[in-house]
Amino acid sequence: MPTFQEIFTTLQTLPPQQRLAAVNKPNRNGYTVLHQAATDPQSLIAILELLPDTDRLAAVTTKHTQPQHRTTYSYNTGHTILSMAYEKDEQSLKAILKLLPDTEDRLAAVKDTETQGDNILLQAMYNYETCKMILDLYPPGDRLAAVTSIMQNHSTILHWATKDSRALAVIFKIFTPEELLTAVKKSPSVNQPLLHSATSDHESLKMILELYPENERFDAMMETDEKK
Repeated sequence: MPTFQEIFTTLQTLPPQQRLAAVNKPNRNGYTVLHQAATDPQSLIAILELLPDTDRLAAVTTKHTQPQHRTTYSYNTGHTILSMAYEKDEQSLKAILKLLPDTEDRLAAVKDTETQGDNILLQAMYNYETCKMILDLYPPGDRLAAVTSIMQNHSTILHWATKDSRALAVIFKIFTPEELLTAVKKSPSVNQPLLHSATSDHESLKMILELYPENERFDAMMETDEKK
């Protein structure tokens, strides 16, 4: 494989309108140049800067595809470039999003999902600053829906967060108690009701029950038990 400096130099020789097709071409293992550069976020950012502003969203939302050759190795296809870069360096997400020309493109990038249905918000839910930065891209009226909408993996961000009080605490810092109680009451049951999901972490269960008025807590827990 060429070095990133060699790739960078080659891209500089191409007309700007041809660069997106070049970086989006998968290799025999299904990875594009940007997927490989995501392991070195500074190289990824340098390559993205060579693309026209209008091509950058298409570049960062390109999925890893099935390899062209037969293999016994199990490839996990559908990785997003944002998630791969964030896994390597959490600070890279902010820098990459800054390269996208407007809020609409940034929102589309963070809403982009992997084949399994995960998005960057789910990946970042332990980090308050990153979660807030992502949710601030949403229109105010859509932010609560971002954590309560059913993803392709048949769960919600809020359901995942209840399994670990550290992640739930991040969400609790972003939304008001009134917003959170509305989310808890309206959250879809998916595989199980939200309160039942929280029983796997006693601190999460306590945090959610304390959103309810005292005279509603027992009934809320009993209603959850009836839906198991």
